[in-house]
Amino acid sequence: PGPGCPDNPDPGDDMGSAKLLLVNVPENHGICAQGDIDFFKFGGVGGKVYTIDITQMDAGLDLALDLYDDKGRLLTSNDDFYLHAPTPTPVTSRATPIPLNTDLRPRIDSFRVPYNGLYYVRVRDSLNVGGQGKAYTIVVQGESYGPTPATVTEICRDLYEEDGLPEEATLITSNEVQPKHVLCPTGDADWVKFFAKAGKTYYLYTDSRPYKNNPDVNDSTEAGADTVLYLFDRDGVSLITFNDDIQSSDANLQSLDSEVRFVPTVDGFYYAQVKNTGDIGNQFIEYDLVMKLCLPGQECGRGPAPVPAPGISPTSEAASTTTTTTAIGTSTTPSATEISFGDETATAETGGSAPLNALDAVGGPVNGFADTAFQAEWMRSDRPVAEQRATRSWLWGPSGLVTRSESYAQAASGMRQVQYFDKGRMEMNNPAGNRNSRWFVTSGLLVKELISGRMQVGDNEFVQRHPADVPIAGDANDSIAPNYGSFAGVTGQTFTDRTGQQVMQQIDRAGHVSDYTGPRRAAATLARFVPETGHNIAQAFWTYMNEQGAVYENGSYHTRQVLDWVFTLGYPISEPYWTHVRVGGVERDVLVQVFERRVLTYSPDNPSQWQVEMGNVGRHYYLWRYGENLPS
Repeated sequence: PGPGCPDNPDPGDDMGSAKLLLVNVPENHGICAQGDIDFFKFGGVGGKVYTIDITQMDAGLDLALDLYDDKGRLLTSNDDFYLHAPTPTPVTSRATPIPLNTDLRPRIDSFRVPYNGLYYVRVRDSLNVGGQGKAYTIVVQGESYGPTPATVTEICRDLYEEDGLPEEATLITSNEVQPKHVLCPTGDADWVKFFAKAGKTYYLYTDSRPYKNNPDVNDSTEAGADTVLYLFDRDGVSLITFNDDIQSSDANLQSLDSEVRFVPTVDGFYYAQVKNTGDIGNQFIEYDLVMKLCLPGQECGRGPAPVPAPGISPTSEAASTTTTTTAIGTSTTPSATEISFGDETATAETGGSAPLNALDAVGGPVNGFADTAFQAEWMRSDRPVAEQRATRSWLWGPSGLVTRSESYAQAASGMRQVQYFDKGRMEMNNPAGNRNSRWFVTSGLLVKELISGRMQVGDNEFVQRHPADVPIAGDANDSIAPNYGSFAGVTGQTFTDRTGQQVMQQIDRAGHVSDYTGPRRAAATLARFVPETGHNIAQAFWTYMNEQGAVYENGSYHTRQVLDWVFTLGYPISEPYWTHVRVGGVERDVLVQVFERRVLTYSPDNPSQWQVEMGNVGRHYYLWRYGENLPS
């Protein structure tokens, strides 16, 4: 049908005037005017596979195909189908050589339509030539239902992506139903987080019944869906419990969906992950995720309370005493360590001693260290302060506070061991690496993340969040002090060498920089230019960074440079600025300079030994990342 050009009647240039194509019946049409667009429609049977093909195309045309559903949503597109009439010459610049394609005809190959309805095809010339009697032949070929649906990337992603990591978990609130989660592609994992109150009863379950497409086989679950639901502690790592299938003596309540019942003993944000059995995924495996908060004394789950899976040990003060409830406490490691400086071992609360290592403290508050390398790094600078052999401010803090395993793409198994302190965070990316290397333990680029809002989860992988709304210095409830976001505008600037000049600018909470009218101080003279980042360091900070004093190394005390400043601070990412903050409720001027890893403050009103201090970056980062304070 149809001569090509002139095209009479014209297929139409929008969905409303689209021409009906009969499946397996080819038609001839043309791009008869420059800029011409042709729209077609065909009836698709849910679950069936179709190929939309341009079987003939005149020289001079370079057609492209776009496929839409009946709601006008673009499902997929193709310009040049690379297996159309390939030549024998392969393209070898890829890991898997493919044939060289010199045929520009498009094809949408083996598309499985998701439901019964009309589907629309737009044909356009990507060269925008037309108008020269250029013709083509289009056909919609019906293939088969087929046993395995082909993954269509364009409709694979659901509303909640990206949610493949704990750090990317979407929030689900009490008594919320999140519809149409999609387990796609193969290996997909969906993460959510929720806030739970101690003593209350929560149910979290999947429900694929709204999407069932084969009631003759299973009336309660969509074909292909066999979810597994995992519940994690507030660190997003420690597994509390999991459930595969909802089981019941009542056959009507049994299902391949999953459900967990949860009664926490500590307030906080908890995490859950949903996966499909066998990691099978495609765009048709859908489910609703339901979060229920029960009224006091009532149960509100979909099925009976699930039996906890064997072998799961909640990190808790008080584990469950029934088969239906998993209770979690404060996430305190039962064998929390106490530092013994004499033999440098960790004495467990249950008695005896063992070398400090990562197994002693993972995933919760701790008084010691998760690894001997963390211990050695802390002892070098802060053991002299703890034993009052040195009078200076803390480099890390009085002790390690919390240990965690955090997602990091390049770390073994995708997780790395970290430990938080008041002033920063220590990291161990490769436990099997060279322990004699200066960079076996690293100090995170926390300040860069807090200012930019880009949380780093790999060498080149980031999760975009908001900059930290936490006062960078002074009291935690100070409403006038600059926060980390206040420095976003100045960290992108670079400067020339201004050695010898006074710091005569101040920054406020809004990030506005203005002239400083306070007294001139020698400590606020610029003393060192750092060409690596184009910033100048104030005299007070440069003196502090090169201070000599007592350090503890290799089992004894020495007088050496206290601070390896590039390792601990990183390079400066701003100039120093005066700020107006409240300290103990009293307003005062404080000089602040931000580095990649730490913040330095100079408070002229403090005693001389504590005029320069590290900001509480570890505490600030933990609050920003996890929404809760580090323990005192």
